[in-house]
Amino acid sequence: MEDGILIRRGTEADLESIIAIGLSVWVDTYSPQGLSLEVSQYLGRKFSVHAITALLSSDDCAFFMAEKEGRVVGYTLLKRHVICPLSEDLDVEVATLYVLRGAQGLGIGGKLFRTGLEFAVSAWGSDRCWLRMSAKNSAAKKFYASHGFELIGSIWMEFDGAQSENFLLASKSHAAF
Repeated sequence: MEDGILIRRGTEADLESIIAIGLSVWVDTYSPQGLSLEVSQYLGRKFSVHAITALLSSDDCAFFMAEKEGRVVGYTLLKRHVICPLSEDLDVEVATLYVLRGAQGLGIGGKLFRTGLEFAVSAWGSDRCWLRMSAKNSAAKKFYASHGFELIGSIWMEFDGAQSENFLLASKSHAAF
């Protein structure tokens, strides 16, 4: 923690931080131009107290929180037993990696990501993980590639009346962690 960054396992005490960071980063990333009613309703469900509490209490989910100088600035969420749409042998998903805009570029995302992947190997015995990301997010694709993830395909999703392509990426092997 020589850089003032602490990565720790998320707990129920992190509920409000997870909701606040999730909403902030989601809107900054996917809807900076504003929110439609459909998007607002979706976010209300995705980041509800009930939804996040269920994830925090599940044995099949693991949150890792990033703190800088005692303040929570990001988190990652891993889920096991979630089959990748393109590969049945991949069942640990890196569901979320969010870092507040003001804390980006400090290596926090990398630390969160590595911690989550190491947990997937040590606690869940997963030698490979997968994730989905917006095809438009070239910075994320570069970030994940630098951590040993490669493109395995894409899927199309409809959201807020528009079709959007999502890339599916998977780790090459546990050695990449």
